[in-house]
Amino acid sequence: ITDVALAKINYLRFKGSFTGYFKDFVTYGTIQTNLGTLTTDINLKLPEKGEPIYSGKLKTDGFTLGTFLKDTLFGTIVMDGTLKGRGFNAKTLFAEVDGKIKSFDINHYRYQNIDAKGIYEKRKFDGSLVINDPNLKVNITGLVNLNKDTPVYKVTGDIYEINFKPLGLSPINLSLKSKVDLDFKGKTIDDFLGTANLNNALLTRDGQPLSFDYLSLSSVITNGKKELIAHSNEADATLRGNFNIIDLPSTALTFLHNYFPAYIPLPKKKML
Repeated sequence: ITDVALAKINYLRFKGSFTGYFKDFVTYGTIQTNLGTLTTDINLKLPEKGEPIYSGKLKTDGFTLGTFLKDTLFGTIVMDGTLKGRGFNAKTLFAEVDGKIKSFDINHYRYQNIDAKGIYEKRKFDGSLVINDPNLKVNITGLVNLNKDTPVYKVTGDIYEINFKPLGLSPINLSLKSKVDLDFKGKTIDDFLGTANLNNALLTRDGQPLSFDYLSLSSVITNGKKELIAHSNEADATLRGNFNIIDLPSTALTFLHNYFPAYIPLPKKKML
């Protein structure tokens, strides 16, 4: 298939039917490997030049996809759906996906109950996602690019619940419910660059609600310094300079405390 894929498979056992030619065949049955078991009804073409081409149905109760693709972002996947694509290398993989993913390990977190329909290519997924995970419940459409250096999100839809800390997106306990229109990049809240518009929003920190119904955020780099502009039904604010959103300097926290005194604590004075 490919040198990457074959290098990770120590053994392979197949039970089922195989029809066609060596480089163009349909396989229906069960494939057992050291990486997991696959139930397939797939047509596979192996051209002399170029990537393998495949289409059909695929089911697995647990397959270590990240090891197979040699991509540490991913872990084990449990899924049942249809697949059409080419390649088995993370750098060149292209696939049209329509299926139910019971669980998928991404960046050391196991996401559960995913309905995915769209196109995956080079760590980019463009399509629709319905997720019913304990820490992420969403119905969104758009582009998610899980780039190693800077993830990019261009999505719209509904976030019924997202808990940032368990997902590794924030060091503090933040939770959000909102209608969203997002166009930004960044690994964490501190890396946020772009725009985020939240409507009918409820944001809580440590279980305490922050007082706003809608929020529009815009973050850009101007002359080497970050500029963050925030508009809400409670307040408008602009911050400029080199700062972390989560670890703002004392003056900024004091400023925010004037708008949200019940929710933003004043910075503690250091003891001498």
